[in-house]
Amino acid sequence: MLPPEQELLSDKDLREASLEQLIDLRDRMTLELQRREEREGMPTTSQRRPADVAVPPDPADPNAAGQPLPGESTERPASD
Repeated sequence: MLPPEQELLSDKDLREASLEQLIDLRDRMTLELQRREEREGMPTTSQRRPADVAVPPDPADPNAAGQPLPGESTERPASD
């Protein structure tokens, strides 16, 4: 992490931002990262993670609890 004097936004700014402001910031950052990566000949962020790689669900997401990852079996193993 950057020292406080080099941060673009403080932690306080982020905590006080609305959800819409945070989403807008995320989208603008993603676009800028893609532009810079393309300009420097680097693989873009969306090209780094193959589609078939399983991404674990967010444990804080109540809808993700108990859902199998892609490629995982939905059957429970037999118990002794």
